[in-house]
Amino acid sequence: MKKNLVFLLVVFMILAIGVPALLLASPQREANGASTPIGNWVKDAGGGFGDAANTEVSSLVEYNGSLYAGVTDATNGCEVFKKTDDGWVSASEPGFGNSKNMAIGKMAAYDGKLYAGTKNIDMTNVMSGTISQGCELYSYDGSTWTPVATGGFGDTDNIAVTSMAVHDDKLYIGVENIKVTITLFPFPFKITISSEGGSVFSYDGTTVTSVASGGFGNLENIAVSALEPFEGKLYAGTTNAKFTTSGFTTLTITIATEGCELYFYDGSSWTTVATEGITDAKNLAIKGMCRYDGKLCVGTVNLEVDELIVEIDLSIPSIEIIGFEYSTNGICIYSYDGTTMNTMVEGGFEGEEEVEVSSIETVTTGTKEFLLASVAKMAGAARLMVYDGVEALWYKGADDGFGSENNTKFVDMCTFEGEVFVGTTNEAEGCETWRGYPPLVPPAVVSSI
Repeated sequence: MKKNLVFLLVVFMILAIGVPALLLASPQREANGASTPIGNWVKDAGGGFGDAANTEVSSLVEYNGSLYAGVTDATNGCEVFKKTDDGWVSASEPGFGNSKNMAIGKMAAYDGKLYAGTKNIDMTNVMSGTISQGCELYSYDGSTWTPVATGGFGDTDNIAVTSMAVHDDKLYIGVENIKVTITLFPFPFKITISSEGGSVFSYDGTTVTSVASGGFGNLENIAVSALEPFEGKLYAGTTNAKFTTSGFTTLTITIATEGCELYFYDGSSWTTVATEGITDAKNLAIKGMCRYDGKLCVGTVNLEVDELIVEIDLSIPSIEIIGFEYSTNGICIYSYDGTTMNTMVEGGFEGEEEVEVSSIETVTTGTKEFLLASVAKMAGAARLMVYDGVEALWYKGADDGFGSENNTKFVDMCTFEGEVFVGTTNEAEGCETWRGYPPLVPPAVVSSI
């Protein structure tokens, strides 16, 4: 399996965004059409909004009465689309004028403007140890995008904005930090992947301020991959990863973890809530958090890469994967009331191959409030699960992949005009958006609590 060198190096680096799409790839299958049997869903957009190079809807946000989608395009640069009465239309130029801004990590509405944070990958100077120009942050007033921060907030190794939240009249931005070093002398050649730890920045509409750096004192916290306000505090979840490499043209990579961590910020200092993956040290990352039924709900990525072996051909350049071994215990979902952490799900819903909670959101359908969790597997279509707090049970909210094996992740969800919108990752045909709502009555019980 040959892949472009830039793309595959990105796979190694961007764990905080989620389980790499390459590892979630699966055989193609045609979608079932405009609707699916489980729930009431219709495809709202497909084919990458008209360009199959748009492979992922990474963020969905309501702003000024309209719905906006942040989209990944690793070739031409990320793009923002706006939903109108006539369909989805482009609301930004690719990459905000910089094709190295390959993805929008997160968007948020704040103080009358829409903010978008990018993932920036630039391999031009990789031999000098630089893989990025640094992530960027832009604001949008409904007509014009304006740069707020460039160059990775002062550190070009800050390659991606991985989370955002509005709290205490400020916008908070979580960032991923990755550094790649290529040593040509002395022999043997060596590639090293390291981090100075993820960071959090705040923005009050005028000034960007660092409020956390160095992975909260643990450099293996390579990213702040989730931010969520809860009970007057800002909670931050990390991605914890340590890279080990050996070889050069035949490169072996391992990605170990001591477990994700959870912190809260009271406006002046950070306090540790949980370490070592909360209850499972293989919980590599906290990918999503939301408030539901008076509690903070937390979803994890559970994965260690035991061995990834690739052959590199620098003359093309290209990379071929010749070996891949991993271990996982399956995703976990927790609820936290400010004092006690309770386990809602462990080991996945239907097995350990469910490795990522890509998004977790609270939605209201009719008179009932539900918790939605989107789950990615190591192979096959993404899964949408619903938690009914009244009945205290989980059940499926839609057909897996909305009927397509090519929809391997549901990266973000939001409620807009009374419907739930879900954005997909689809490397084969281009990303999609679906709208509707899950069943009000569970079609099948997966687990009860």
